Amino acid sequence: MARNRENNVDEEQSVKRGSKGKIIILALLFVLLAAGFGVGGTYIANKYFLNKSSEKSTETQATITSNEKLVSVSKFVVNLSGNTSTDNLTYVRLKISCLVADDDAKTSLKKSMPLVRNSVINVLNTKTANDLLNTSNSISTLKNDIKNEINTEYGTTIVKQVYITDLVIQ
Repeated sequence: MARNRENNVDEEQSVKRGSKGKIIILALLFVLLAAGFGVGGTYIANKYFLNKSSEKSTETQATITSNEKLVSVSKFVVNLSGNTSTDNLTYVRLKISCLVADDDAKTSLKKSMPLVRNSVINVLNTKTANDLLNTSNSISTLKNDIKNEINTEYGTTIVKQVYITDLVIQ
């Protein structure tokens, strides 16, 4: 009888150990399957669904040739138009860099920095906060307006492109 009890206890312990082992094996199997599906899904998404051609086209648009130079213009803090009450004034802080053709144009633009600053202030004074924030191409329009105003005031096309390096509207 004592032997029967010992055998029953041994069988119960082996059953408990066996069920714990099965749970551990199932958990490991689940983790491995989840990792496999994650890696496989990422591979398939990268290979078939992501459009890499659009990434390449944006990289090629921002190239600057070795002859072209950037001229940094110090920060502007300007009142925007639209609000005439002193309680609701809207300000813009802007820092730009201008792309010019070569070293001679860079030197010439640096000598004409008051003209450049005046042109930027004239453009910003005509804008409202909504003009700068509401449309998806408003920043592109602002850059183009600044470039055109500088070139008009200068009398020739000296600025090829305007880059906005800092923009805060408050």
